[in-house]
Amino acid sequence: MVHHSLDNADPNKLMNVLWAVRWSMAAWADEVQSSIISNCWRMSSLLGPVYGPEPAPENEAIRDVQRLAAKLHEMRKIKEVVTDIRSFTNPVDEAVEDEPGDLIQQIAEQFGPERDAESDEEMHEVRNVGIQEALDALNILRQYEEQQQDGDSALITLLNKNERCIQARRIRSVK
Repeated sequence: MVHHSLDNADPNKLMNVLWAVRWSMAAWADEVQSSIISNCWRMSSLLGPVYGPEPAPENEAIRDVQRLAAKLHEMRKIKEVVTDIRSFTNPVDEAVEDEPGDLIQQIAEQFGPERDAESDEEMHEVRNVGIQEALDALNILRQYEEQQQDGDSALITLLNKNERCIQARRIRSVK
């Protein structure tokens, strides 16, 4: 709707069922976390009491894993018990600490104009693509996928997410 408003069009006159379906798909796929949905059903009284375990807080889950590991050790199924799950899943010796500037510098050196003179690569000028052109391209891709017999809803969701990102850039550029 913001997109149409920025084009000086009345969004209420341009909306249709297809857009409503797209918004619903985007909301369920990208923006609404499963934990939020579960909590809403749990808190509502529409279906009566909801059975099943409540999601465990992270610390409780870690304690459960450690207890199970200790039991496996007692049963001689594992040799040693991991005492600190966080350091096991995120080992300090495997931490990568690249500074953003270093990464940008590395990319610039690899693809920038100061490449090896002996390189066989040709330099091609790439024209800048405007926001509206990018949005139009996403719309065409989404329409193509929606029209396919075996259309991929994950791809449509990804296209919708990219459209929202580009729309956000458009809005920021207007401000």
